Formats: sequence, C-alpha cells, structure tokens
Amino acid sequence: MLLPPDAATATRIEVYRIGPAPAGSGAGEPTVIGEWHDAGEVLALLAAVPPAGIARCFSPRFGLSAFAGGSARPVFRVALCWSCRRALFSGPGVTPWQGMDPGSAPAAALLARLKACEAEFEAAAPS
Repeated sequence: MLLPPDAATATRIEVYRIGPAPAGSGAGEPTVIGEWHDAGEVLALLAAVPPAGIARCFSPRFGLSAFAGGSARPVFRVALCWSCRRALFSGPGVTPWQGMDPGSAPAAALLARLKACEAEFEAAAPS
C-alpha cells in the first residue's frame, strides 16, 4: 500500500477495533485495544501489502493510527477491511482509498498481529 510521505516519522501505533456499523453506514465506533512501539515493523508490513481489486462492503474490523514521537496528533490513520479488500487512509498526503490483497503474506501477518492484540485486550477486560 502507499503510505504518506511522513509515515517514516511514526514511532508508535495505536490499534483500534471497529465495532459493527449502524444500519446504513460504513463503519461503527472505534475502541483502542492496544499500542505498538515497533512502528517501523508494522508500517513495513502495511507498505508491503500488494494492491488488489476491491468490493463495496467496507465494514472495517481494525484500524491503525500512526504517531510521531510524543505527538497527540496522528501522522495518518487507516481503517482496514479484509472482506472487501479496501483500506481507507486519512491524513496529510495520503491516497485515501486503496485496494489490498488480503491473501498476501504481509496482510496475513498484519491480521495475525491485529487478532493477537484483540485477544490480549479481551483477556485483560474485566468480566
């Protein structure tokens, strides 16, 4: 995928789980479920995901926000939908809608990390 020019400045990634969408809308409310400090590794995976044709559903399950240093403002954000093979980027200098190949090795590795983060969040949640 095409990352924005400032992506290389990111040092921290917030991971979001995006809830079910209300009827008639594209995405539900995001919940922060984790934080990764190996931004370079995560962004390398994201950048290595090859493009693919897209479908129309766009019901993203996960999102990422990339932050530089101690900044409270993200360098960019991305919501990822493995079902329709689309990513929606926001921030300066981004290519907003991008297709992604969910069967590629980088996409599978990224999804595995996201699911592991989600499992850790669920395990830590009070019951």
